[in-house]
Amino acid sequence: MNGDYDRKFPQARALYAYMAVHPGKKLNFMGNEIAHFREWDEKREQDWNLLDFPKHREFAAYMQALNHLYLSEEALWNDYGGDGFEWVHAVSQNYPDTEHSCVCMEAQGRKRQTAVVCIPVCRPRRRRDTAVGRR
Repeated sequence: MNGDYDRKFPQARALYAYMAVHPGKKLNFMGNEIAHFREWDEKREQDWNLLDFPKHREFAAYMQALNHLYLSEEALWNDYGGDGFEWVHAVSQNYPDTEHSCVCMEAQGRKRQTAVVCIPVCRPRRRRDTAVGRR
């Protein structure tokens, strides 16, 4: 993740939200749920002491909530190929919104009876003039 210590956490939250909604199997390495900084190593124990720091505890709670959401929403874990996913347009005064890195997507359940829309915040800026919808 880019940036200083405090800026890494919002980026990681956006990445995992994006990954949860995007189609396909999810791959999450051991230790990612506590936002460790080093690569996973089977020869070392995880850095559990990171949970002593508030940012890491908050991130672990976020990952736990995201995992519960993932399990409770069929639209997130369905494996129906490309039929269960759709890009949704996020339109602002500056379309396409490359300045704000605005991405919006929808995961759909079986027969499109349920859906989850995700708009991960990819840049730390407020967006007051953005509308979300289909063309």
